[in-house]
Amino acid sequence: MEGRFYEDANAFERILKECKKKKIQYDDKEFTATQDNIVEPNDDVDDLMELGPVNWRRAADIPSLLGPGGKLHVVQGKIEPSDILQGEIGDCYFLSSLAGIAENRQRIRDLFCSLETNE
Repeated sequence: MEGRFYEDANAFERILKECKKKKIQYDDKEFTATQDNIVEPNDDVDDLMELGPVNWRRAADIPSLLGPGGKLHVVQGKIEPSDILQGEIGDCYFLSSLAGIAENRQRIRDLFCSLETNE
């Protein structure tokens, strides 16, 4: 399952097919689900650390992301800049960029390899 999407246009389909065949969920070997991948270990003070340990979850495991009937949607309804909500991580610079992109809903859709959800 090696390969990056910008190097291999078929990587998404290949990875999805392989995971379905093996009946496994995808785990990115280059971006592992560890706290070190979102918190700079050498920072003396990091606001994120005040929130406590990071609990990694898949999107389908976050109730607020589920629509009617408990179904996960990549895009649901109209896309608007006001859909972007800041939490406590302190990533307003990133979120403001997303809000700018959301001015054109097709740009948001283009960020995803597929609008279909999968395991």
